[in-house]
Amino acid sequence: MGPLTPPSPPIFVKMEETSLFEGFSTPPGSQPGGSNGLITREHQDVLDIIDSLRCIGLERYVDLPQIIVCGDQSSGKSSVLEAISGLSFPAKQGVCTRFATELSLRPSPRSRVQVTIVAGHSRSAAERKALKSFSKRASTSPEDFDLGAVIRDAEKAMGLGDTNKRFSNDTLKVEISAPNLSRLTLVDLPGLFVAGDKRQSVEDAQIVRELVMSYMEKPRSIILAVVSANVQFTLQSVTERARQVDPEGARTLGLITKPDKLDHACEDEQTYITLAENKDVNLRLGWHVVKNRDWKERDMTAEQRDGSERQFFEERNWNRLDPEQLGVAHLVARLSKVLRQHIVSQLPQLLDEICKRIDAVKSQLAGLGDTRTTVNEQRRYLCHVSEAFSRLVKAAVDGDYTNRSFFPNEGKDENRLRARVASHLTAFAESMQKRGHSHEIFDEEDPTASLLMQKHKDGVPPTVDGPAAIPRGEYILHVQTVLSKGKGRELPCTYNPQVIGDLFGDQCKPWNAMARGVMRTI
Repeated sequence: MGPLTPPSPPIFVKMEETSLFEGFSTPPGSQPGGSNGLITREHQDVLDIIDSLRCIGLERYVDLPQIIVCGDQSSGKSSVLEAISGLSFPAKQGVCTRFATELSLRPSPRSRVQVTIVAGHSRSAAERKALKSFSKRASTSPEDFDLGAVIRDAEKAMGLGDTNKRFSNDTLKVEISAPNLSRLTLVDLPGLFVAGDKRQSVEDAQIVRELVMSYMEKPRSIILAVVSANVQFTLQSVTERARQVDPEGARTLGLITKPDKLDHACEDEQTYITLAENKDVNLRLGWHVVKNRDWKERDMTAEQRDGSERQFFEERNWNRLDPEQLGVAHLVARLSKVLRQHIVSQLPQLLDEICKRIDAVKSQLAGLGDTRTTVNEQRRYLCHVSEAFSRLVKAAVDGDYTNRSFFPNEGKDENRLRARVASHLTAFAESMQKRGHSHEIFDEEDPTASLLMQKHKDGVPPTVDGPAAIPRGEYILHVQTVLSKGKGRELPCTYNPQVIGDLFGDQCKPWNAMARGVMRTI
């Protein structure tokens, strides 16, 4: 999670100072009447709260309640979304959608469709600005809106036409307003697959799995797990992945599609009916069954499609299920109710989390000090910082360590400059005493000089690690040689004073390297 930018003040001031449930005629957790469960203004306000939070990008920082649609490729997800929204979703066999699609349904006297792109977290500011400019809208019924063309344009805007980029973490947001629509928001995710082909690779399969799992793992996401009845249940990975993140099935709703692909009264049909009865894989939210529009029914109107679906369930063994488990119409009402109840149950914790994040941001802002909007304010601030820095440096040099936050008693002492310099100088003095001379003069008769004698025999030259060993008699001869070579205009039985400088210079040759070394250290 990246750094949290302070959200728009008016929205959050209202959230902090008033209760989200103030004025609700129905307490959170109760169930209002009505077939779709969303007939009161108060519960519409609940959804408006989540929509407003999502619109300002708060989902980048906190997990917002939502319904995500997951399933394997060709599981019938697109047909279900088409039946729910009235839009014609592209549904090619074996082709994976390459980004998440947020589908928002809103009841309205006028029909309208609007499509925008919500930039992913990894986008730069320039890319966000470019994607924000993408907008397609039409005052038309959903059936007449060419969503396929819009999706192709969106792929280009997201850069998915490039060969190196196959999937995007951007979200295509489709808002549909029309009469008789239920209030509902779904997030459709790319279909899961395992084997690659010429259009999608095994690496693509891994990217899709990671994308789907990132949504599934969010604890406030309701998982609509879509399974196709014409494929063995055990071969479809979506429910297994749902169990990984929701082992108790508390936030998973199973959806069985394509029941018409099974022979009447066959064993596989009975298997899926048992599954729908919640007797095989138990889900707290249960199971639902819808019949997809097949190829022969592709030109049917929505009413004709619903009639065909009703007739199918009345004539087949599926009719032993609860009628509210069957059909798209009941699915929409069920999802609306589930979403509303989920949002109401999550609002207290969500509000608490948001308030904590706001408090954290306020603390961060307070730590930055007063605002500095003018040049003079910025200059004054820099002067204050410079003066404070100078005071700390002076204290470090003088050995004044009263500022415990900068000069702690425990831990590293790198800020205590005077103490560190004194320590280095003490070590330098000890080193000078031990290794500061070129020759270590010893008496051959001294019983303790055996080590120096061996060093002399080996011819070890003077180094920084220690002087060269030389017997006293040999060094006296060396001094006599230097005196002889240094004869000048002095009187007999005296010596040239320069000889003392020459001998001293030879004896203190290590000083230069040692002094430069301690200077570099300090």
